[in-house]
Amino acid sequence: MNENIETDFTELESKAQSNVSGLFCIEEEIFGHSFNKGKIVPNNPEYWDINSDGTTNAFLRFSP
Repeated sequence: MNENIETDFTELESKAQSNVSGLFCIEEEIFGHSFNKGKIVPNNPEYWDINSDGTTNAFLRFSP
C-alpha cells in the first residue's frame, strides 16, 4: 500500500469529522440567515444574489 495514504480507520474517522465540521462553518458563513416578518435576511448578503427588487432565488433543503 502507499505509505502516504492513511489506513487507520480511527484516524480516517477523525479526519472526516473534522472536514464535516469545517464544511458546516463554511455553510453557516455563506448561507447563514435570520427571519424578519417572514422574510429571509442573509447574515452576509455579499454572498447572496439579491435581485433589484430585494428578492432572491432559494433552494430549500429539509432534514428529518
